[in-house]
Amino acid sequence: MGDDAFGSRVQRMLKQIGRIVRFEADFMDLQTQERRPTPVIRRRPQYNLTFTSLGIDEETARKLQAFGERYQLTMAELRLVIVLREGKGLKAAARRIGVGYETVRTQVKSVFQKTGTKRQAEVITLLVAFQDDDASLR
Repeated sequence: MGDDAFGSRVQRMLKQIGRIVRFEADFMDLQTQERRPTPVIRRRPQYNLTFTSLGIDEETARKLQAFGERYQLTMAELRLVIVLREGKGLKAAARRIGVGYETVRTQVKSVFQKTGTKRQAEVITLLVAFQDDDASLR
């Protein structure tokens, strides 16, 4: 490749870089002028992945999904409730789910706040009552 061809390639690359830099500068100016918060799009949790991995039948899965939606639980929080329903403690639940103990503690605190409970037993009682109450599923 000759020096002229190399020089022209370098010039084209520098032009591209200049365009990128100008675009970034314009973008930064727009950001500082507008100051609008970026909208947060909350996706609906895909509960079916949780139920499949924990070997839960379809009818129970439907009731658990309704429970999760009723209390706006994330998929991770609902998975924790399901494992706690089996009578496991937090350390055993962390091992079963495959996350750290502190993560499970944070999730259970969030579950307590969302459900208005203070103890794991209260959450399980609430879940069982929800599953038994056919009116809550309609």
